[in-house]
Amino acid sequence: METGEDAESDDEMAGVSRGTKSRFERIRYPEPDASLPKISPEDERIVDQWWIDFKPVYKGSDRGEMTKRIADFMDAHPGLFVHLRLDDEALFELGAMYGRKQEWNIFVDLLNRIRQEHPRAYLRAFGYCDSYIIAHLLASGRNNEIPEYLKNFKTYPDTDPDDLRRVIDMLALADMTEVLGDLIEAVAIPLCQSSKIINSGFAFRWVIFRRMIPRLDRKSYPEDDARLIVDELNALHPPFDFDPGTFRRTLACYAAPPDFRDIKLMRMEKLFEIYIHVVCHFCAWLHEKRSMGWIRARFLADRLEEYLLDIPSGKRPKTPFRFSDERMERHISTHYKWIVSIHGVPAMAFLHAVFLFSEYLLEAGYHDRAECGRIQSECLNVLDRCKKVCDPTDPAARLYTHFPHLAAGSPPAGVR
Repeated sequence: METGEDAESDDEMAGVSRGTKSRFERIRYPEPDASLPKISPEDERIVDQWWIDFKPVYKGSDRGEMTKRIADFMDAHPGLFVHLRLDDEALFELGAMYGRKQEWNIFVDLLNRIRQEHPRAYLRAFGYCDSYIIAHLLASGRNNEIPEYLKNFKTYPDTDPDDLRRVIDMLALADMTEVLGDLIEAVAIPLCQSSKIINSGFAFRWVIFRRMIPRLDRKSYPEDDARLIVDELNALHPPFDFDPGTFRRTLACYAAPPDFRDIKLMRMEKLFEIYIHVVCHFCAWLHEKRSMGWIRARFLADRLEEYLLDIPSGKRPKTPFRFSDERMERHISTHYKWIVSIHGVPAMAFLHAVFLFSEYLLEAGYHDRAECGRIQSECLNVLDRCKKVCDPTDPAARLYTHFPHLAAGSPPAGVR
């Protein structure tokens, strides 16, 4: 929830005083045991021979035969399974193969068997495996099963921050307030104190926002509310200092609409201020006018904020709210790039946010219905291109099945 006066990074959050984090000692947290027990030369030959026989099937992308051979090896040589080291590459490629054929359930069944029978092998790639299963559960509407697959992230909070962030994004999109809350309360402080992670605020930002929600629901903010939030956060012993004044200003932004008058003439620093104000009030609008839960509303608002504050240093935008397919596509390729693909969940959430923001601006009288329609049409055009470049294992297309329908505020299929 970036609600300061400047464009902020993941480690700069609402109410956090700058420059205090470095005085806290960094901590190394436990990691899964990646070592392999020694085996006899005879057992090594069994493993080597399996790979010799497996490679032609692997190169032929025969996912059914690959799965069968993996399962057969588990049956015949359970004590040697971890020595196959499928987490080096083959497991991920197999998951992609099933993703391309939309047969996620078959791969999830395989992952669950490995998880139950070979936990040591599973832990070597738990971030990938657990996030894959969680995505499948969300898309299938089996939300009650998800907490079981968050345990490894809590035990090893800084082992796989990329997959952890993807899980947090999915849970936020699904508006799973309690499940997300349980996860972030467990991992946020370790992530901030980890000696391995640089941008670690992506979980703690939700810790902060959760403590704001009861105040946002009340729609009235007594003078001591900001101090109470700070006291609640300090009770967690975080590696940050907090500013009650920032919380007071932030809460006010949710409650009152921004003043759009003369926005085109504003100085840059004032423009940033109104962007933050607009994003907070847009979040409240999503909650009240589109019946979104606070978590999903803030997740979409964050994506809009990233776009609005994505301004080259020293350059002022020609118009305060400029949305074109070219600029939106460039923003996605820059901010949500992943190897040769994109992170579909935040990318599509961004487009969803802009789609709805065009209606927010229409209601505010900032632009007319024709401009609203133009922006929404370009959002859908970019969405089509995003779906084509998403990795086959990316859950976004399954969670965002009916994008125009979502514009009315309905949750993604499977995450109601």
